[in-house]
Amino acid sequence: PSVYEIRGFWHETQSSKKLGYRNSDHYNLSESMEIEVAKRADYVFAITQAIADILIEYGIEKDKIGVLPNCVNSDDFKPMERDSTLEEKYELFNKVVIGYIGSFVEYEGLDILLDAVAMIRDRVGEYLKVILVGDGPELTMVKKKATELGIDDLVIFTGRIPHNEVRRHYSVIDITPFPRRGRRVCELVSPLKPFEALAMGKTVVVSDVRALSEIISDGETGMVHEKDNASDLAGCIEKLVLDHHLRESLGDKGREWVVNNRTWEMAGRIIETTHADLLKSH
Repeated sequence: PSVYEIRGFWHETQSSKKLGYRNSDHYNLSESMEIEVAKRADYVFAITQAIADILIEYGIEKDKIGVLPNCVNSDDFKPMERDSTLEEKYELFNKVVIGYIGSFVEYEGLDILLDAVAMIRDRVGEYLKVILVGDGPELTMVKKKATELGIDDLVIFTGRIPHNEVRRHYSVIDITPFPRRGRRVCELVSPLKPFEALAMGKTVVVSDVRALSEIISDGETGMVHEKDNASDLAGCIEKLVLDHHLRESLGDKGREWVVNNRTWEMAGRIIETTHADLLKSH
């Protein structure tokens, strides 16, 4: 028996990078091959329910599809005290810190985040700092936008960091927004980053693209804002900056949810059980 695992659609990722690629011959060929392989497999793992639903729409039997989501090692990523060295380096004392750690690509919506921060700076700017950690093709644009919006005094760009420094940087962050745009690739595929932030007890704010709204219960384990809507994101951030009890509650419940529902041990058990069941049935 064969198991096919779909952790993203390559052609969708390419269409987010290449203008005009969507619905090209190559795009359509790639999608048709994905579907054909999934149809021939005895079982299919999808990274999100959104991808699972698309496979069902394409005629793949519902009973042979399971969701195998992104997960986190909750022993490696767990709440920790603020790193005093980084706190001093970036002058974060007595500040509520909004932080993003990841790739600077267009569909992550970092420009939407900066627009949101600009909207609330007059009301909460004295309490606020933004730390953007990483690199990528949109870095220059994001830096330029911060300057144009007049918020570059609030925004810190650290550049790329080694993976073993990620937890230290998360330690100084209070709010982790993931304002992904309403692109099809964002609707279908969930990144690893939100699970790491949840495991570290951070307050997570996500756009309502399907792959992210699947993992956050609005007002319970985090907050959800309307995709591509900077004003709605600004409202979420302002509320969180001014209410530390809400931040703590969402962070605690987010950590509890990810530990109970999204660990690699759990994913391993799903794989093990599925393989054993397939072998018994063949």
